[in-house]
Amino acid sequence: MITPDQEAVTSLALDALRLEPIWTRNHGLVEILYDGAPDKNVTRAQGCPTIRPIPPAKLVARMSAKAEWVRQKGDGYVRCCVPPYIGNVALAQGTWSQFDDLRGVTETPMLRPDGTIIDAPGYDRATGYFYAPNAEYPAVKADATREDALESVGKLLALVEDFPFAKPEHKSAWLAGLLTPFTRAAFSGCVPAFFYVANAPGTGKSRLASISGMIFLGREFARCPQTDDPEEDKKRITSILLEGDRMVLMDNVTRFGGPVMDALLTSPTWKDRVLGASKTTGDLPVNVCIYVTGNNPVLIGDVDRRICNCALETLLENPEDRRDFKIPNLELYVKEHRAELASHCLTILRAYCAAGRPKHNLAPWGSFEEWSAIVREAIVWLGLPDCAETRKELRAAGSVAVNAIAEFLLGWVEACELEHGRPLPGAEVRGITSAQAETLLKRNPDSMSLLRGAIAELGAPKKTNSSPTSREIGTIIRTISKRVIKNMRICSVVFNHVAIWTVETVGAEGICGDVGICPATRNQKSYGDINIGKEPDGHIPTPPHLPSSPNQKRPVVFHYNADGEVVT
Repeated sequence: MITPDQEAVTSLALDALRLEPIWTRNHGLVEILYDGAPDKNVTRAQGCPTIRPIPPAKLVARMSAKAEWVRQKGDGYVRCCVPPYIGNVALAQGTWSQFDDLRGVTETPMLRPDGTIIDAPGYDRATGYFYAPNAEYPAVKADATREDALESVGKLLALVEDFPFAKPEHKSAWLAGLLTPFTRAAFSGCVPAFFYVANAPGTGKSRLASISGMIFLGREFARCPQTDDPEEDKKRITSILLEGDRMVLMDNVTRFGGPVMDALLTSPTWKDRVLGASKTTGDLPVNVCIYVTGNNPVLIGDVDRRICNCALETLLENPEDRRDFKIPNLELYVKEHRAELASHCLTILRAYCAAGRPKHNLAPWGSFEEWSAIVREAIVWLGLPDCAETRKELRAAGSVAVNAIAEFLLGWVEACELEHGRPLPGAEVRGITSAQAETLLKRNPDSMSLLRGAIAELGAPKKTNSSPTSREIGTIIRTISKRVIKNMRICSVVFNHVAIWTVETVGAEGICGDVGICPATRNQKSYGDINIGKEPDGHIPTPPHLPSSPNQKRPVVFHYNADGEVVT
């Protein structure tokens, strides 16, 4: 009955919807739709489940259908329409005891934190996932054994027998990417991005990724390219997390990484502004798995430590012309046997949990400990190589940021020498400020290419043909301050409220000395054995260790004799 007490009326109306498929999520009421959620930023397959906010008008319509609304007229009551304001009042409450909190939607059985399987359709209170099966999945044995798991892993690896994995651990990386979506209800921590790279087009990296999506989703991945605009990337990621995509493919990238992607891969929650509204999303759970393909793409920032690398390496000049496949139409085969293949994935995970989750003294993988404790451990438990071994190759190759930081440090050495000149006997070694660096770059437009290029690679300036400002240089320095790269790091001392920055070398025993200025002629492009530039293999050279200075205070001060030798 409609009365002046809006709160009481709204509460009764919400009680009438208690059994409706409505959930709470990020301080709002949501529903699950299967329209593929048309989105200019993300391409989704038709019929893909998406989580959408319930508009006030739709909420009012549901209230009208589930309850009889009356108002008092004279001494009796007459039927009436639901007042339109009720929808807005209901959504403004912020908390709703009538509905469960929705963490995600799955159409495939998943692993729970206790090692059991989500296999009953409907809302799973233990995990917060709504399970709406899109196939008839074979039951997974609760007492699955290692022998069962070995049989299952054999069936799964047979799918990729024709792919030219660079090393056995890269096949483990593919298996890790396949198993991970089945575990996302088992923990709330982060998972790495799964990187499918090849030395030539047509090797099969996109196919390798797509069959993982087909087994878990039963359809194509949602696709979302990475852009060169961080703000645009944030909008796309926010859309993906708001609508509950489980797996997203970034196909044929040339560059991957950056601050936005770094934050996504190592944050359990995500918060951003809602597009077109003066409010934020609240803390969205990051339970999406990111898959990336490319032909030797460039890695940006620190993303290399956030990647599980699956590399293909062919010796064929035209690998796309191959015809000798053991499974001629792999995509069709996976689609026809998808439910059975999904059951094999769950058998591996269930058997590992039933065995007590044995540990194998694996090297830690920072930020992904919970994922490692299930997926990595289960793979090694089956006698396969550790997929984390693939990170060594990425680390050896280095990312753009690592090389850029090394170039920045060596360029800073050069800038210090330009500012102070060659130190005379008894002169002090000093650093420079970011303002001095700005002035030097403006004063020397045709030189200082090392520092100038490193600053551009690390994010400044954004305007074409503009010189970096002291603020932009300072931002970069604060980001990399005290980080050791190639046995160097940049540190500061505050003098008269101004930060003076100097580069020092760091050895196994600790700080070895300052290289803010090294003995060299003013126009010389080397400092001792330091070559300002890249070596033929593209790596940045490591400067020599200088004599240690016990109990030193920064900036380190050395004195030189007439021959340019350090006087201790």
